[in-house]
Amino acid sequence: MQGLRIPAYQKFLAGKARPEEVWMRPHPLAQLIAAPRNQQRGSGSLVRRVSVRDMDLPELPSEEIAELETILAELERQRADVRRQLEALDSLAGRLAAGVADGDLTLRRRPGGG
Repeated sequence: MQGLRIPAYQKFLAGKARPEEVWMRPHPLAQLIAAPRNQQRGSGSLVRRVSVRDMDLPELPSEEIAELETILAELERQRADVRRQLEALDSLAGRLAAGVADGDLTLRRRPGGG
């Protein structure tokens, strides 16, 4: 979305424009542009350039745009949480392997465990 400007968005952020004056907000717009219906592929894996004007973007009421933005923000928060959890699991696996490899850690079965 580099270089793309949404008319009235800066005024909206400054409190000088009403929500209905903003056609779209940046985060939902980026997700809609990335939607499968707007991925113009030729043969192979090359992606050809397409003008934003040629993309199929819905005209949504301001309430729906706000709701979409809220949902996308929550999904991003959840993705960040999952990334942190995966990083912690990767770190644990690395430390476990290092401890066993160095002989500093001995693995034992739990009593009653299979």
